[in-house]
Amino acid sequence: MPASRKKAKGKARKAAKAQKKEVEKATGVSQQEDSFEAQMVRLQIETLSLSGCNNNDNGLCLHGFNVPKESSLIYFIQTFLVEYNAAIDAVRNMEMSFEIAQAATMDKYSDVWDNIDSLEWVKSYFLSVATQRILGGKQHKGACVDASCSNFLEQYISVEMHKSQANINWMKVVELQNDADEHTLVSYVRKRIPCTCLNDKYKKVKSIRKVGMCCNPCCSHPGQKVERSSMLYCTQCRLSNYCSKECQVADWSRHKKLCRAVAEFDSKQQS
Repeated sequence: MPASRKKAKGKARKAAKAQKKEVEKATGVSQQEDSFEAQMVRLQIETLSLSGCNNNDNGLCLHGFNVPKESSLIYFIQTFLVEYNAAIDAVRNMEMSFEIAQAATMDKYSDVWDNIDSLEWVKSYFLSVATQRILGGKQHKGACVDASCSNFLEQYISVEMHKSQANINWMKVVELQNDADEHTLVSYVRKRIPCTCLNDKYKKVKSIRKVGMCCNPCCSHPGQKVERSSMLYCTQCRLSNYCSKECQVADWSRHKKLCRAVAEFDSKQQS
């Protein structure tokens, strides 16, 4: 990692910690404890209110999520979300905030980060909550956040565990969290849950045109968003999308390092 990026991440972590301390000082309540209680209530209520397929003892569908006998994984989710929320408030950068949250939980929860089954369980939690939010119809932005968390973990597993992917494609994570259109969101979650609970919803939203984000940070489109069917993609890495040839050329100086690393990784995988 370049020294400048390490320095930026260090500053961001300090800013996130300072932000969390200010909240605790102002409220007189530990943000971590308060968030844990909120997460526990959220988990219990949403678990009990799920409905659909009959695949557990209560006749309720959890969309592939199984409540654990131990609470350590719930504590991990709570801590990760506290650190992520503090970081995003401090630095306003999703990629850096996910990395900060991971670094902040790595030591205490190394057994989770090193265990595929644990990470898959956490991923299934976010997918389950995202599904319920979608079905509820009133928490689109929250569903986008949950979907992006699941996508981050999905890619982390591919990169660090299975070694089947060169790097995390952060634009995919950002696209989901940055108020993704309903078609994109429902399609993403529906493909990753074992039940059919989102089939009817998908039929209703599949006519909505999908919107993607141009990978050029200086793109002139509002929010870098453009209709996905009109986008171009990098033929070398096949990961980055652009609204135009001009944006692709303009972004090359930034993109080329990642692009070449992905192409080299793919070449080794095929040899």
